[in-house]
Amino acid sequence: MALVALFLKFMFNVPSYFFMHTDWIDFAKHTTDLDQHERDRIRRMLRALYRQFEGVFVLNNEHREWLTGHEMQLPPDRVYLTAHHAQPRHPSATPIDKSELFPDATPDTPILLTACRLSREKGIGDLPQILAQARRSLPDARLVIAGAGPAEEELKAALPDARFLGWVGRRRLAELYLGLDLFVFPSRFDTFGNVLLEALVHGMPVVAYNCKGPRDILEDGHSGYLVETIEEMGDRIVSHFQHPEGRESMRRNAMARAALYQAEPIMNRFMQDLGLGDALSAPATQPSAESDADVGFDEAFPQERSVA
Repeated sequence: MALVALFLKFMFNVPSYFFMHTDWIDFAKHTTDLDQHERDRIRRMLRALYRQFEGVFVLNNEHREWLTGHEMQLPPDRVYLTAHHAQPRHPSATPIDKSELFPDATPDTPILLTACRLSREKGIGDLPQILAQARRSLPDARLVIAGAGPAEEELKAALPDARFLGWVGRRRLAELYLGLDLFVFPSRFDTFGNVLLEALVHGMPVVAYNCKGPRDILEDGHSGYLVETIEEMGDRIVSHFQHPEGRESMRRNAMARAALYQAEPIMNRFMQDLGLGDALSAPATQPSAESDADVGFDEAFPQERSVA
């Protein structure tokens, strides 16, 4: 698609923009045997490619800094921060009963949830150690895993007492968010993490590694937890359950954080960065560009507002 976009740009003399969804350098590091020199070749090819576009849209601040830093050297006024928007809370979903998943579970049983494609780059290999670390202080902790993928059988062997649900639909996933306690996100690979917003929308706090994607979405200690290591992730899980007085406020904070990711302000800013802001001029009866939602989004994701 990038080549088609450049063909149209040069054939018809129209501006062309690139949306960077995948971190190809990180992808190569996690899924191939390429060494540093070979990955540098890929980086240089990507730099040459990205420079052909009038602007590049990214989903996290780490990628913006990388593209404008010494490795990629793109002009800062041609790199734009954007985001995916949060889907509304499922209207008919009700909290799942924990005993439906584990017959001996009570409402107080600490149950963690992970939902993702079960592949190695998603960090699922950390889950057995994370659960073992948490169980040192929370021996009754349980883990529910929603999703499927090439590493599923390997993960089942490592976590024989976890509950594997396979692929689940949107309503079922919402019931899990509403009825279980804490979302565990072990990936260091995702550029954003839509599933984080899904959990937050339903009031489920998230514990994740302090890396691109989660670092921009979660407020450490407020709507979730950002950690550096497997051991710290296990410890934060324990702390979350050992301080029940703060869990309700964290659920409210999670929903408030998700409320900043509304479709309209994200799209308004996206169109403004494309130089199409006038096309979105709203009637006087509609919310203006200075609505509360827009202000909230800009406060969450400050950046220079310039148009290529």
